[in-house]
Amino acid sequence: MQHATLERTRHATHRGHQRTVHDCVLERLQRGDATDFPGRHPHHPRVALRILRTADGYWVAPHANGSILTVYEVETSRVDAWAWRHLHHPEQQLGRLRRLPVHHTPEQAVTADLYRLWVEA
Repeated sequence: MQHATLERTRHATHRGHQRTVHDCVLERLQRGDATDFPGRHPHHPRVALRILRTADGYWVAPHANGSILTVYEVETSRVDAWAWRHLHHPEQQLGRLRRLPVHHTPEQAVTADLYRLWVEA
């Protein structure tokens, strides 16, 4: 399901560069090719969390009023604890979060292809 396209704040753009978010991940988060979850935030009561799962973890883009506020990654091993702190109704949302399809960045796709050729063959 595709959602509305979001603008990035200067802060979100800066954090994206600082945290070395791959361009294809940023584009998918911005375009709405990721999944929105209802989130909790002390300064933004109606924040939504747009989440994209990659081979390495989950990229989270909190957004409100049509703008991505920031972007950060949550390691797969920490996603359950993170969900209990940041998602509304985590007991219902955790299963949905774990079932998100995995998006491979170009580098991850090459690694996955090589793994299939050399290890699984």
